[in-house]
Amino acid sequence: MPFVRFVGFSIVRAWQGFWRNAMMSLAATATVILMLVLLSALFIVISGLNHGLAFIESKVAVTARLEDNLTQVRLDRLIAEVEAMPGVASVDYVSPEAAMTRLEASYREIGRELDLGDPDSTITLFASLEIGLNDPEASGAVGAALSQNDDVERVLTKQAEYDTLLGIINVIRTVGIVGVGLVGLTVLFMIINTIRIAVYSRANEIEIMRLVGASDSFIRWPFILEGILCGLIGSVVTIFLVAAIWDPIQPAMVQVFQMPTAVSGQFLTTLSLLVLAVALGAVVGAILFIGGYLAGGAGDSTGCSAPDESFAAFCEAYDRLQREYVDELDPEKLAEGAIRGMFQYGVEDPNSGYMPPEQYQQALGDLSGAFGGIGAEMAIRNTEDPEDLAACTEFSSICRLVVIAPLAGTPAEEAGLQPGDVVLAVDGDPVDGSTMNDEISAIRGEPGTDVTLTLQREDGAPFDVTITRAEITLQEVETRMIDGHIGYIALNGFSAPASEQFAAALAQLLDDGADQVVFDLRNNPGGYINAAQEIASQFIGDGLIFTQESAGNDIKRYESTGEGVATDPDLPVVVLVNGGSASASEIVAAALQERGRATLIGEPTFGKNTVQVWGRLENEGGIRITISRWFTPDHDSVAPDGIQPDILAARTAETPADEDPALDAALEHLAAQPVAGDGEASAPRIVAPGAFEVPAVVGIVAARAIC
Repeated sequence: MPFVRFVGFSIVRAWQGFWRNAMMSLAATATVILMLVLLSALFIVISGLNHGLAFIESKVAVTARLEDNLTQVRLDRLIAEVEAMPGVASVDYVSPEAAMTRLEASYREIGRELDLGDPDSTITLFASLEIGLNDPEASGAVGAALSQNDDVERVLTKQAEYDTLLGIINVIRTVGIVGVGLVGLTVLFMIINTIRIAVYSRANEIEIMRLVGASDSFIRWPFILEGILCGLIGSVVTIFLVAAIWDPIQPAMVQVFQMPTAVSGQFLTTLSLLVLAVALGAVVGAILFIGGYLAGGAGDSTGCSAPDESFAAFCEAYDRLQREYVDELDPEKLAEGAIRGMFQYGVEDPNSGYMPPEQYQQALGDLSGAFGGIGAEMAIRNTEDPEDLAACTEFSSICRLVVIAPLAGTPAEEAGLQPGDVVLAVDGDPVDGSTMNDEISAIRGEPGTDVTLTLQREDGAPFDVTITRAEITLQEVETRMIDGHIGYIALNGFSAPASEQFAAALAQLLDDGADQVVFDLRNNPGGYINAAQEIASQFIGDGLIFTQESAGNDIKRYESTGEGVATDPDLPVVVLVNGGSASASEIVAAALQERGRATLIGEPTFGKNTVQVWGRLENEGGIRITISRWFTPDHDSVAPDGIQPDILAARTAETPADEDPALDAALEHLAAQPVAGDGEASAPRIVAPGAFEVPAVVGIVAARAIC
């Protein structure tokens, strides 16, 4: 009988705990008693109001004064008609003689005598029908029907007065019911909170039990039973208190609320059952609370709730850190670290992850194509080794934050920022020790607000420039004409406005006479896949662009929109790619390559074929979660090796800084291609892989930003 022994042991320990911690236990019991007494008082008042309401409704009646000389036949017919009316409960005929008898009786009740021989007396009594109603609301309809009857001289009713009184009582009753609900919730809250305080007061006792290897059940059940004991004692005491005061208040209930004596006796029994039920309900709530509370942290929990058993160790580690670590910890930093670790070590997907609030807001601004800022393109510059940007993870005396150029028509241009300006501080805070994301977030902000940059120009003294932020719209497209007939168009990202900007810029190049196109996707990290579909459709007139495949064999096809301005197959197109061309860039490049619409020149692309959704968290940060993979028109995956270009071309260690081997290779290839109607095109020239060095991806995109 291990279970019986365990129950007996738990009851004994609960009783011992109740008296060992008498102050807390008695406080919990007193709280139960106080709240239940208040609840009982409200219940008494509401019950009385209900009986008073029933009494008032029973007095609602209609009196019909009858015509003189009404024959018995007509009277019987009238009574039958009234009895048949909806809502009528009874019909009583009152003769003039009976009315006189009632009048004399009422006079005697007030100690007066009715003198009908007085010559000044004007009392005239009539025959009438007194109509009782089982539905007070029917009084209007009954009165209206009687008013139309020729045998009725006048109809008397006090419906308006009754309606007003009933309305007042109903309002009071509703308020009382709401009060009962609020008091009930207060009862539950007070019991739970009091027992919680009791648990906290015994944290050392609980910890000792844990150290000696006590199980959760061993610790939990005595506390639960102690909560039941407090609730039961409180409910029993409350019942005795109510029973003790019931005899004095019973006459008042009968007098004020017209409650019958038999009903008032039943009322005490009902009230006792209610008190016991409420107490037990409160105890059940306390049980649920204490059970979860102790299971989560043995009475000293910091509030971590495990979604399933596998997270129990996580919650335990969090609770132990909060309780035992020598210094005060920041819960927000602990939470962010846990989220990062969950993605980094649990998901093991470099494309899924957590973004802190500043980084998430910055990324949203980049994707939307509009944000509050000053309109300056900035970058990291390694003053000792300009080629080694990988060494510049944060700003220092060597790794500087420099202005590449202010955008036209922006606050940065109006403030006089110049290419090469070094940013030393933002709003007085030095940039050294921070990252590019930190400073982008600091410089960006709400339009209309000010930001102060401390700048150094060449070798001059530092100076401050205060700039009022405005809404900046990213210009994702750069164009120019080469040799008067080659349209060069570079796309920096696939943000929300990118596809419209690209279509307009490409159309303008064609209008300006471009008969060949160089499409530069180098260092383009991607963005919205819908933008990729629309931009690829500028060159592909119809057919498949790519497919998106999710779990459960859910396949979505992205076809050409058919709205392109450069779909003529005789228009030569070259696409420049490198290791920084990722995701949406690879969707476009692969589609143009496999559909035979363009020649790819440059280096292998990044190799990312996954699609993410972004979501905001409560701390204003965000998460990226991979939901699907995309595939090329030939159902190839670009991961992990990327798209292999048709013509390999890249910078080497000996390449001068002002030269662009990939663009030069593109121009050389286009020179051998006919324009529309000029004949056959020559095959692409393949460069041996060993003829150049393929540099590692060093985060060139992350090293440049628009603020």
